[in-house]
Amino acid sequence: YALVHGRPGKVNHFQGLMVDWAYRIHWRSMFGYNLIRALGPTTSAKSTVNRQLAFIFALPHFYRDAVETANTHSYAAPFVPQDGASIELHRAHIPDNERQNFGATEALRILLRNRIPPEWIDHAYPYGVAYLDQHFFGQSQLIDTFTEIDDERIARLQQYGTPPAIAAWDGWREITTDERYMIYAQHSEDDFFERPPAEHNGFYYPIGADILRERLWNRAYPSPQSPHTAPEAENTTNVVVSISSLAVPTTSAPPTSTNPEVHSPELLDTSRVPSPFVESTNVEHDVEMTPLPESVNPTHQSTKSLP
Repeated sequence: YALVHGRPGKVNHFQGLMVDWAYRIHWRSMFGYNLIRALGPTTSAKSTVNRQLAFIFALPHFYRDAVETANTHSYAAPFVPQDGASIELHRAHIPDNERQNFGATEALRILLRNRIPPEWIDHAYPYGVAYLDQHFFGQSQLIDTFTEIDDERIARLQQYGTPPAIAAWDGWREITTDERYMIYAQHSEDDFFERPPAEHNGFYYPIGADILRERLWNRAYPSPQSPHTAPEAENTTNVVVSISSLAVPTTSAPPTSTNPEVHSPELLDTSRVPSPFVESTNVEHDVEMTPLPESVNPTHQSTKSLP
């Protein structure tokens, strides 16, 4: 469905999916899409929540830093990630009138309360990269925010390296014969009505290209900067939220940032934060996700094949 009806360039395309010119979808990007779909709200705050989660996916080691901070400073029990073949996720409920106040701290709380394993966020890194790349491909009102996030992404890449994949969920999904014929039928319909096909309006990755290279494909980087030089680190360490401040209570003073998507957190002690969840989602029945391996340990060697 995502390939035929939600591929790049379609009116209701699925943001964050990596699709190449062979119409293959990268499994890691699909995993990130499904994870956000399972956790995000169904209210008008959906796009805001999805954007903040995508930012976290795109920043190497950012979630691991948050987990370490929560374990170090939280008064509650230590963070223990979910494990095993059966999991339970709680969908966030964000009232419409709180959408403008939702930022990176609230997104981290969603992940921590659901005990999302850090390996999952590492695995979803391509989704975050594609999400950024697609917004640089088109016109976005938040281009300055995306630029700041990408600058921090590059700085973190140079510091921590590319987030590793979970082997059982890695690779490309090949297009089926039926799907190819359905796309051909859409092209014929586009020709009949003299309208451009989706491929003219969406970004597709070159076949065999390095999809996880340091620089995005669609961002125009400053010319004086070399291809392998990240922006100055001191300008990128607090783009989304300062990890070191997550466990430090602050006063009730208003945020100092002019960016509505970036504001200082109050406290990451999840035991003292009202739960933002009112719905429970059983992943096995309500959300189409790839079957889980026996362990999320990155050293685990799974014999399961991709679906």
